[in-house]
Amino acid sequence: MNKKLLITIATLLVALFAFTGCGGSQKWGPVQGANANDAVVGNGGFLVEKGDYLYFINGGTDAAVNNTFGKPVHGALVVVNKNNLDEEAKVVVPKVMVAGDKTAGIYIFGEWIYYATPNSDKDKTGTVQTTYLDFCRTKLDGTKTEKAFHVSAAATVYRYVEINGTVYLVYYDSTNTEIVTYNFATGEKNTIAEKVTSYAFSKDENYPAVYYTKFVALDEETNAVYNKVYKQSISGNDEAEVLSGVPTETDIAGSVYTILRHENGMLVYTKKHADANATAMGYVLQDAKTEVGVNNEAKAVKVCSDTTNFNAGAIVLGVDENGNSLGYIYIDSTEGLLKVVNGEFTRISNLKSGSLFFVKDNLLYYGAGTKLCSVDITKTNQGDKDVTVITETYYSTTWYLPEFVGDKVFYGDKTDELYYVYYADVTAEEIEGKFVGQYNQEAKDKIAEKEAEEALKNSVEPSTTVSAS
Repeated sequence: MNKKLLITIATLLVALFAFTGCGGSQKWGPVQGANANDAVVGNGGFLVEKGDYLYFINGGTDAAVNNTFGKPVHGALVVVNKNNLDEEAKVVVPKVMVAGDKTAGIYIFGEWIYYATPNSDKDKTGTVQTTYLDFCRTKLDGTKTEKAFHVSAAATVYRYVEINGTVYLVYYDSTNTEIVTYNFATGEKNTIAEKVTSYAFSKDENYPAVYYTKFVALDEETNAVYNKVYKQSISGNDEAEVLSGVPTETDIAGSVYTILRHENGMLVYTKKHADANATAMGYVLQDAKTEVGVNNEAKAVKVCSDTTNFNAGAIVLGVDENGNSLGYIYIDSTEGLLKVVNGEFTRISNLKSGSLFFVKDNLLYYGAGTKLCSVDITKTNQGDKDVTVITETYYSTTWYLPEFVGDKVFYGDKTDELYYVYYADVTAEEIEGKFVGQYNQEAKDKIAEKEAEEALKNSVEPSTTVSAS
């Protein structure tokens, strides 16, 4: 049986079994929320703004909880009017939004919410297959939920994008080192890249392409020691070279590229000459200056000559209007929080451990232990008094990054050992975190018990004083 016939049969099977239910009864809603034509802001992550409503994951949990449709509240997808955050949010998708990839999250296109959730089916032994990940969509009012298909790895990296009115899922198949797309209009899967050695699904909202590297094949069985960087649109097979490590007169051995990420309209990567003693260097390549089908080496901007600290945890600040690197920020366990521009080091603060999240309005947001904090990156040698602490009970630096809606930052926080979503106005004189969402029964019981204990503690003891007769 030839390959084309196999692909055709596979496509028919996918179309046949696509859009099945996500386990359990599918009756839900209708839940009041946004309209299909309302504007969307912030696709991806744990929170999406659509019209006057916020759709968000109702706190952090894990795949081991009961994920039968209709059961989850904690970790489910909820909706609340953004102008009345004090009201209890309503559950729109009663499934837990738990996936290994915390760079993805939930997406809204038109009348549908797209997400990933642990599989709730049982195998022959009766064990729930929580290591499988289901890709699903639900209508904005919760009345209809459909499952497209599942993958066998819960940590699968993925994105949803909309291109010319069609929604696509793109994901990385780590077993076969392939990048695969799924078309929600046709139910077709398409492998758009094979033998991938590094890749980046963009952090930019609805970015329509992927970047990846592949070694250059010398023959059917042998690869060269150098590679190339390719760019391809998610909607079609248009693979095109953008960087080439093929040997030249000035690079006799050739070069090896490793993609770190794509964000803020730029590809962040390292380059190392293929000879054994070479040192890797860090670069960015701006989308606005990238031409597909040619080697854009001359347009790349070098950020550093030593990538020891130029890694996934560093914050790359980009390029100025003259094409000069603005440097990067990283945490040094001895020196503190450092900014490096053209090899010159500046100490921002005494932070010596933590996780850097992002920069917004010259404020760097980061996690340090159980704290969520911010600090001004334009200032130097700052101490603890110069740091703004948003919360001291931050959920986890491995959960989704904090998200902004206007001046309010939303983040995971702890409520009596359960993790829910809170928000705070970062422009307020005193920053105070407030709960938003819906407590499940376990949380409600714990809160009631705690309030009863406080009431008992604060109650007035009966007087034992005897009055004089």
